[in-house]
Amino acid sequence: MRAKREYFLGYISAEQRRLQQQAGELADESAWLPRKHFDLATARLVLVNIPEPEKIIAEMAALVKSGGVVATGACFLLQSEWNRSIHWSAQPRMLRNAGLVDVRVNPLIHIYAADHSRRPIFLQFVNNLHERIVADGLISEAEFAECISHLERHLADPDTLVVSHVFIQAWGRKP
Repeated sequence: MRAKREYFLGYISAEQRRLQQQAGELADESAWLPRKHFDLATARLVLVNIPEPEKIIAEMAALVKSGGVVATGACFLLQSEWNRSIHWSAQPRMLRNAGLVDVRVNPLIHIYAADHSRRPIFLQFVNNLHERIVADGLISEAEFAECISHLERHLADPDTLVVSHVFIQAWGRKP
């Protein structure tokens, strides 16, 4: 089973590299934006998908005028090789390193009640990967169906506490 888990994390890493390349291409295009011009620069759910998030934050800091705010938000679902560089504690450090002051952090976690639309989000995520998981031989179709059935029953139980991923908001002001 360990080999299958490592293979799955390898697949996630490949997806991350593809996203990182796209994010890098977008960052290169920001050079035409006026410096010290904006009141706010924000990046939500972006930093965990790029290889050098500190460069994006530094660019955001360059875009805001004095007194402007740079705000980031990132979620942390897995602790693995592809997101270790953007650990939840890295956001405020990167904001400070970009010269921002009055840096603040707000951690968020949600509890999804039985009738909440996001309660089955992790089930939906796994179902979205169903074909790949089975095709790559991580588990058989029968094992997958059995696991999904157990999970659906578990989520249907109102006594099951379902919490979201940890979402960290961080922001700072340009002096």
